[in-house]
Order: sequence, then C-alpha cells, then structure tokens
Amino acid sequence: MANKTINGRQCTIIWHVDDLKKSHVEKEVIEDIIKMLNKKFGKESPLTTTRGRVLEYLGMTLDYSTKGKVKISMYDYIDKLLTELPSDMNGTAKTPAASHLFNVNKDAKKLQEESAQLFHHLVAKLLYLSRRTNKISKQRWLFYAQGYNPRTRMTTKTNQGDAVPTSQ
Repeated sequence: MANKTINGRQCTIIWHVDDLKKSHVEKEVIEDIIKMLNKKFGKESPLTTTRGRVLEYLGMTLDYSTKGKVKISMYDYIDKLLTELPSDMNGTAKTPAASHLFNVNKDAKKLQEESAQLFHHLVAKLLYLSRRTNKISKQRWLFYAQGYNPRTRMTTKTNQGDAVPTSQ
C-alpha cells in the first residue's frame, strides 16, 4: 500500500501482484495515474481498468454507493466457486467441523490427475475465502491443503453428510 498527498488530498494505491486499487477524491488524479501506468506497463496491451461505485477486487465486491461507507462482500466469488464444484460433491452438513473431519482412509484409491487438480484448486479458493470471512471453516481447509493428499480417494458422503472428493 502506498499513500501520497496529491492536490492536498490523500491518494491511496493498494496492490497484490498485478492487481491495483487506486483511490482519490478527484477523478482526474486517478486518470493521470492510469495514464502513467499504461505508459510504463501497457506497451503490449493496455491495462484493464474498472471504474465506478461498485468494484471487484481480489474476489471481493467493494460497494461505495453509500456515502462515507464501504460494503464488502464475497457473494459473487462464492457463487462462482459453487458452479465449479463437481456434481458428486452435492450435499449438506450439520456442522462445518464434524467429529470425523480428520479421519483419512489409508486404503483409499488415488484420485485421477484431473480430479486431484480440481480438488487442489477448490481447496485453495476455499482457504482464500476462509481468510476473509468465516474463520471457523479455516481449520477444515487447512487440513485438506496441508495434511491431506488430494490424490487419495474418500467416499462421496460421510455418515455425517459431508461431501468429499471421490475418484471417477
């Protein structure tokens, strides 16, 4: 994050890798910054920019439509994530941390490579989501990300109703 006073008002730029969010009360200041960035980094193709009161940034929807407030949500991120889930993961759970959560079937078959890659992708997205929203679910996703081999097959649903990955 960087702050600079421009025209007597604070200009803030935050970034993550190649995603930037800029703010200043004067639109002209933002336009000048975009021109400078395009001149430096947009030689092969112009930078993609979005303007407005409602913005998407790193999976979060930032809504500035109410003066003096910002509303942050991840509903669109969650909706997109849910559309990526395979159909054999449909199900419900009574609790996000069932007693059998850390049980691993050591005799299970390995997932096919495509399923293992999808599993890894979804766990990474869920970890990202859990860092920004409900901290309770973080333990589950950390288990899958660090202590669990995604190439191992588990049953589609546990006796508690949790949906877990399976091989095809």
